[in-house]
Amino acid sequence: MGLFRKKRKTADEWFDLGCEAKDLEKKIEYYLKALEIDPKHAAAWTNRGIAISHLGKYEEAIGCYDKALKIDPKLANAWNGKGNVLGHLGKYEEAIGCYDKALKINPKLAVGVWINKGDTFRSLGKYEEAIRCFDKALEIDPGHEKAKQSRGIAKEKMREATK
Repeated sequence: MGLFRKKRKTADEWFDLGCEAKDLEKKIEYYLKALEIDPKHAAAWTNRGIAISHLGKYEEAIGCYDKALKIDPKLANAWNGKGNVLGHLGKYEEAIGCYDKALKINPKLAVGVWINKGDTFRSLGKYEEAIRCFDKALEIDPGHEKAKQSRGIAKEKMREATK
């Protein structure tokens, strides 16, 4: 009898399935299975938050990011994701604080985080700060198209605001 028993998946195996899944609902389901096995799997909480945020469930996503950050406060992806969700909720100052934490922890995420931070400043009408953020992103990756476009939009908005 024991020869045919199915091997149970580990939390990491469920996590990997979540990373590979294309469908958001499947991703969320697989991350949840990983978390049922290992509730302290911080990366699963982070990725679950990302997937949930793509469904527009921002408050629920924040809960996932908070759980991940309680387990590991040095998860730059969780800080960045939480910042994105807070920005969607119009909590721009809190979002900027999250981006600052992500930048301190993992400079390799810097281009994307600088762009996110710049977009947030632009949403606040703080165009000079936004341009500085886009410039930081372009110092790291001079050919980054989104950074160039976002910088151009911020400069145009600043010109319009000073007319």
